[in-house]
Amino acid sequence: MRFRRAAGSAGLLLLALSGMAALLLRPPAAEASLAQRIATLQTPTATMRIDCAILRAQRPLVLLVLGQSNAANHAEPGVQPAPPLSLWHGGECYRAQAPLPGATGQGDSLWPWLNQALGGELAGRPLLFALLAVESTRLADWTDAGPLHSQWQQLLQQLQASQLKVDLVLWQQGEADSRAATTSDAYRQGLHKLQAQLHAAGVAAPIMLARSSYCPPAQHQAIHAVQTEFALQAAGFLAGPDTDVLQGPARSGGCHFSRTGLQAAAASWVAPLRDWASKQQTMVKAQASH
Repeated sequence: MRFRRAAGSAGLLLLALSGMAALLLRPPAAEASLAQRIATLQTPTATMRIDCAILRAQRPLVLLVLGQSNAANHAEPGVQPAPPLSLWHGGECYRAQAPLPGATGQGDSLWPWLNQALGGELAGRPLLFALLAVESTRLADWTDAGPLHSQWQQLLQQLQASQLKVDLVLWQQGEADSRAATTSDAYRQGLHKLQAQLHAAGVAAPIMLARSSYCPPAQHQAIHAVQTEFALQAAGFLAGPDTDVLQGPARSGGCHFSRTGLQAAAASWVAPLRDWASKQQTMVKAQASH
């Protein structure tokens, strides 16, 4: 009797161990396809809608935000800043808080915090954000034919139909290229291609680049170096913040911003944006005096 019980226990133990081994050896679930990720973009509700005509009459400064998860809604969630930011999406205008429409993820976003830090305006003009940010996207996902390229091309067409002109493009992307070991030359060519495609779509605004490539354990130095090169030297590009310096407790889960990191990232956008706006005002005054 004892032998049968022992044998039965041993059999159950072997079955349990076999099940554990199967779980450990099972390949990880494949990352959602790009089309599947785009399908998870947040959408607004009717209660958030405001009159675009009222905003247009105020001559808003339109910031087009493009990028991956750190430009989306993947930061550590928490209490939202007030008031909500003004957001254009799909031909309509909204007052929105995170998770923001037009971006993947269900967490927090740095743009409401930036809006709060700027007091909702820049150079005396109210801010209006237009956002498309999709997690885990490489630069090639944006520039090569495919679902994301089609998505942002459609967004720009809708913006033009809404009689809104993009004043500045904010680019917060690079971590996926670090993870994919994209070469410096490929990333360099991709930025040139992105700029050319924006121009072809009627967006002549400069691109303000964040140095955004840090996602351990991936080596990010090559992507960071190209972003710095373009931010400081390439025509039509401007230096945004270096959010790669935000590491350790500024991150949640390695790549995404924690609560403290999120607010630090938003604050780091303030100085370059105010500097750009000040130069724009000076240029406008100089042109008016001639």
